[in-house]
Amino acid sequence: ASLALLNCAAVAHMTAGNYAEAEMSLSEAQTEFNGAGDADTLVNTVVCYQHLGKGAAAIDPILSTLKSQFAAHPFVEGLKRVEGALERESIKYKVEAIVA
Repeated sequence: ASLALLNCAAVAHMTAGNYAEAEMSLSEAQTEFNGAGDADTLVNTVVCYQHLGKGAAAIDPILSTLKSQFAAHPFVEGLKRVEGALERESIKYKVEAIVA
């Protein structure tokens, strides 16, 4: 199997709702083909982990790698836009501490 084939298999598993099998394909991609150095493998891993209910401790390091090594990837660019929009909106609802 190739890196692309393992990613396609993982996406097919996720589409069918078989997230544990998808995780196994992604794990194999990372182990055998340095998928940790491949943006699509990392993005697919984030999506898979979200569906498996894995928390920030598992997902945040992957997002950090994506942002630092693959800043121009469409997923990362979209994520930055959403984070920026959230930051802009949160300012509207910021609660100031009242000092008595």
